Amino acid sequence: MKVIFQEHYGPITEEDITTFETAHNLRFPQDYRDFLKKYNGAFRPDREVIHYEIRGKRYGTFLNLLFGIKEQRGNSIPMQSDYSPPWNRFFPIGIDAGPNSFEMSLREADFGAIYFWENSQPFEINDEEKQSAFFIASSFTAFLDSLLTIKESKRIMSDNE
Repeated sequence: MKVIFQEHYGPITEEDITTFETAHNLRFPQDYRDFLKKYNGAFRPDREVIHYEIRGKRYGTFLNLLFGIKEQRGNSIPMQSDYSPPWNRFFPIGIDAGPNSFEMSLREADFGAIYFWENSQPFEINDEEKQSAFFIASSFTAFLDSLLTIKESKRIMSDNE
C-alpha cells in the first residue's frame, strides 16, 4: 500500500544521510534511507492510524509527523541530534498527535523494526509490567504499509470488541 504524504521536506542526498550517520555513529536500514532521500521527513499522511497491542488488547494512535535529518527550506521539523539511552539502540523517527514517539530499532536482533513509545514512562520493552514501548512492524516499509484510514481503523476496532 502506498502512503501519500500531503507535506514533506525532501529531497536530500545520499551524502546528507551518510554524513548524518557518520556524525552519530549509526546506520539506517535501506528502506528508511530511501524515504529520507525522497522526503526527509513528512506529515499529514492520507493513511494516519496505526494499531498496536498491549497484553492482547488492540489500541490505535495517529501518525502525526515523521522526522527529517536535515533542516532545509525553513522547515521547523525536529532534528535528531542529541543521543542518550535509549538512542544508542533506538532512533526516534516520528511522533503521534500527543507526546509519544515512533522508534526504529538499531539493534542487530531486530534492526529496522518500529516500536511505539508511550513516553510518559521510561523506555522499556523487556519488562512486561513496566513496558512502555510496543512492537509495531518489522521494518519501516511494513510500518508504512500498516497505516490505516480512520474509517478502516474504526471498522477493525469495532470488529475486535
